[in-house]
Amino acid sequence: MNVTEFEAKVALEQPSNFLHYRRVREMSRTEIVTLMGYLKMSARGKSCLDIGPGYGETLDYWHEQGAIDCDFIDREPWLFQYNALKPWACGVKGNHLFKLSELPKRRYHIIYARGAFAADDRFHSIFGRVGLHWWLHQVEKLAVRNANIIMCPYNHAPRWMTDTLDELLYRKLPAIEGHNNDLYPYTWLKIVS
Repeated sequence: MNVTEFEAKVALEQPSNFLHYRRVREMSRTEIVTLMGYLKMSARGKSCLDIGPGYGETLDYWHEQGAIDCDFIDREPWLFQYNALKPWACGVKGNHLFKLSELPKRRYHIIYARGAFAADDRFHSIFGRVGLHWWLHQVEKLAVRNANIIMCPYNHAPRWMTDTLDELLYRKLPAIEGHNNDLYPYTWLKIVS
């Protein structure tokens, strides 16, 4: 499928999730630009992974900065297909909570997960603290030495989540104006040793 065929299908089927992410793309782009600026981080010459990229603003920004790889994993079919149409992006289709093993180990310099896990009781009842601990270790296996892993869970983080992130040496950043908001109030960073 090419871009024209994809857009025709979107116009016909009106997928609500895809259209939502399309509507907020400018805001999302501003958020990643703000975050990268705050961290004084560039993607130039780096391999980057976005876990759950939505409309792909982060992938686009990394590509514009000169990233070597702009990889992603997404379970939502419309968003996966849209980002897979970008000739410089490479994706894995599937649930990021269980399919990280399909990505190359020790490859990524920047790993970004905004909303890839939710700070809510449903997530906790399904995945729990032990599951989050396991999943974060799976993410870290994808990182090269000195990589930056950026986690921004959806919603306010309960104690069990912050304790897990603290245990694994993720550092909670102060609220970053232009990046954090009511839906994504917190950001954690880990530099992999």
